[in-house]
Amino acid sequence: MNHGNHRSSVSKQGRYRNLYGSVESLEARQLLTAAAITDGYTDKWSYFPGETVELFLNGETVQSDVTLTIYTAAIEPHSTFSLDHVEPQQIANELPWKNGYGYSQTASYTIPADMPSGIYFFGPPTGLHDWRGGGNQIPFIVKDPDKESDIVYLTSTNTPNLYNERGGESAYTQYAIGNTTPTVSFERPRNTHFRTGELNKWMSQQDYDYRVIGDRDMDDYSELSGSDLLIIAGHNEYWTVTAKANFDRFVQEGGEVLILGGNVMYRPVEYPTDDSIQVVGFNSSIEVLASIGMNYPWGGRGNTCGACDRNVGFAGYKIVQTEAPFFDGVDLERGDIVSLPFNSEFDGFPNLGLDGDDATGFPIVDPEYSSDFYFFDLFGFEIAQLFRRPAPSRTLGGWIEFQRSPNTGRVLNVGATDWGNYGFTGPDGDKLKALTANMIDYLLDGVYVQPETGDFDFNGILETVDLERLTQAILSQSEPVWKYDLNGDGQVVESDRQAWVDATGHVWGDVNDDRRFDSADLVRIFVAAEYNDNIVGNSTYRDGDFNGDGDFDTQDLVFVFSAGTYDMPPARSSASPDIAGAIASEQASRDVARERAQVSHSTSLVDNHFAARKTLVAADVDSLFQV
Repeated sequence: MNHGNHRSSVSKQGRYRNLYGSVESLEARQLLTAAAITDGYTDKWSYFPGETVELFLNGETVQSDVTLTIYTAAIEPHSTFSLDHVEPQQIANELPWKNGYGYSQTASYTIPADMPSGIYFFGPPTGLHDWRGGGNQIPFIVKDPDKESDIVYLTSTNTPNLYNERGGESAYTQYAIGNTTPTVSFERPRNTHFRTGELNKWMSQQDYDYRVIGDRDMDDYSELSGSDLLIIAGHNEYWTVTAKANFDRFVQEGGEVLILGGNVMYRPVEYPTDDSIQVVGFNSSIEVLASIGMNYPWGGRGNTCGACDRNVGFAGYKIVQTEAPFFDGVDLERGDIVSLPFNSEFDGFPNLGLDGDDATGFPIVDPEYSSDFYFFDLFGFEIAQLFRRPAPSRTLGGWIEFQRSPNTGRVLNVGATDWGNYGFTGPDGDKLKALTANMIDYLLDGVYVQPETGDFDFNGILETVDLERLTQAILSQSEPVWKYDLNGDGQVVESDRQAWVDATGHVWGDVNDDRRFDSADLVRIFVAAEYNDNIVGNSTYRDGDFNGDGDFDTQDLVFVFSAGTYDMPPARSSASPDIAGAIASEQASRDVARERAQVSHSTSLVDNHFAARKTLVAADVDSLFQV
């Protein structure tokens, strides 16, 4: 897989075109009676061309010499094949939800060599939006034997089977009675995931070079390694340990990912047998955060779910910013709402809440989370709810882009289960489809927005907090070189701090981020009361540690005044009222007399240190350093 160059020599319009092979003639439908099927299932989910599908069909009546039409994901006829015999069947097993229906095999179908990879149905599917196994679907997946395409499209197969109540029970009815590790069978009528139907239709009608796999195929890394982009289509909640490890490996080796769903990677599963699946607990929320950049505990449900407060949230995503290239041509601005109807579940990100009220505020991304990335950006959010917690249980769902290191793949995660479901058919469906197409092209092209130099926590502001993170990286030598090596010498050292100052326009000594070093900064550092406090390594830049050794002492004063950045305001007869005002504004709760004593003491120390170099004109902070 060549993740380093996504471009080819053909035009962009045709670059990702999927050239389908020939299909069987549909003329057979005119010769035979269409089969009437009550329900049925196949022996497994996915097949390569040349493999044989075993069909277990329950006919409405006894029928002979009938034809069965195969439909595409777009619910369009693809081909037909004939059946000698179909008749009604009865469930043969006890606990059929767990042990399978036990139908007798009705027929077999060999996948043609030229059948394109995709999602198909035996017979016209019904109940595409039923999440409990209702309707009448007999789905199957055709894979690509070459395992090479621009895109590998992962549709959800585990989650709908665990929701499936055919045979009397599902994993969720078992959860309700205290069984936290239920096993359910694949050998019963089953659906495609109700939250992927519209996206599956849309994708099958696009001109991308893509192939389809199911959840179980994720256990085979060769199903990923031949492609540049993995699309996770929908609510892929249930993953094996191997599947998650393969996902992480794909990204680590440079593969790009587009996640078009929410509540992804929430629970681990195993396959006790070829025809069953068992839930084995919950994934570590920290490990999920490391894989997909968000997780469900930081998110929740939107305001249209039955157990949620309908007065909370926007019923969609509120746009944070539109500077990314995939917003081009889409009529959206900061603060606009993109509608996501129904009860979307959202994955969320660590945050410190909103910077205002619900109507005006935008998320404050937790800097301890965002600073771990090589690149991070937030595009939209929803105020969500974890309904299992006592009210109020406000959370934030998110739409993010991230990259862990310069050599790993980019991940775009929309974080909402109904993005490609009711979102595609809702009032903003055209916008969501355009954004989806643009994100796919963006990831395939590989020409990315680059991180801003020196903004280590990705809050869009170059400030002293970023310098403190760089200083800590130099002290600890445990942070990644690629993130903090600003001068490109392969090391994280003191010269990178100067490179940060040069790149950001910072002024040495400015601790209040006003781009000046003056008396207000001196008052702030002395009020922090860490000057020569004999506590090793407890000071930051904003506390007066200008030279980056972890402590505030005379060496820091030598360092900062040697830089020559002290900004002398106009001379005045007495600075005492100004200093007192600055002190009061910095720490109004402290005793002003005590603060004046601290400043006076600090001024005396500075006076002694610079006595050989400076002439004191007045006893105030401003004139103290006047040459």
